[in-house]
Amino acid sequence: MSSLRQVSKKDSQGDIEAPSDDNAPKTTPTGVAPAGPRSHNPVFLAKIVCGKVVGLLTATDAYDDDGNYDLTKPSGMIIFLKEAVLGIILGMLLISAFITLDHLDIVHFEGAHRIRNAGFQLLNDPETIANLEEASEFKFMTYADYE
Repeated sequence: MSSLRQVSKKDSQGDIEAPSDDNAPKTTPTGVAPAGPRSHNPVFLAKIVCGKVVGLLTATDAYDDDGNYDLTKPSGMIIFLKEAVLGIILGMLLISAFITLDHLDIVHFEGAHRIRNAGFQLLNDPETIANLEEASEFKFMTYADYE
């Protein structure tokens, strides 16, 4: 009726599913990571992410012989987006550094004074505060009102 091979207990040499020793302790293989929250290594994950980001930033496979990149290739679009994002980030960092240096009176930039004064005026405007309170669903209070 059954097409499976029947093996007696005495003749278990031919059956690969039969345990070789019933008294042997059951252990897990040494190469297997334990299950649960201990199996995630944040340092390893950070290394992988950093390696991928550095790999994308230093990729040169879309450049042709003249040093120009081809926007028709997917890698060329990645290089274009990389340059745009890095340019915006570096520009914002540079402006922030200039405003900070101007605020600390290390250097004097009239444009930094104007940006800082415009920001203070904008944040002190009652209409701007009302829009921020409505958008964030918080009520901003002065220190005197708080006490």
